[in-house]
Amino acid sequence: MTTEASAQLADLPKPTVDQPGFERSQPPAHRLPAFAAVDDNNDQVISQDEAADHRVVSQLFVRADGNGNRELSRHEYLALERNLRRR
Repeated sequence: MTTEASAQLADLPKPTVDQPGFERSQPPAHRLPAFAAVDDNNDQVISQDEAADHRVVSQLFVRADGNGNRELSRHEYLALERNLRRR
């Protein structure tokens, strides 16, 4: 890139949250929020209600719930995280 092109890019306004079309980027699917960030009531399991506040966790909840008890244990959550990293 030429110096002139670099200067022109530097002069462009930086996007802000208030500008139309700006969307906050979501973390990649393989980057789930920390278990504690999803476990709102600190009962050491993630319920479907707690997962609903986190799009990726909510979408993968049934797949991650290995024993079908409608809760994700820390073990199930970490297994989901490992599986997503392998992709």
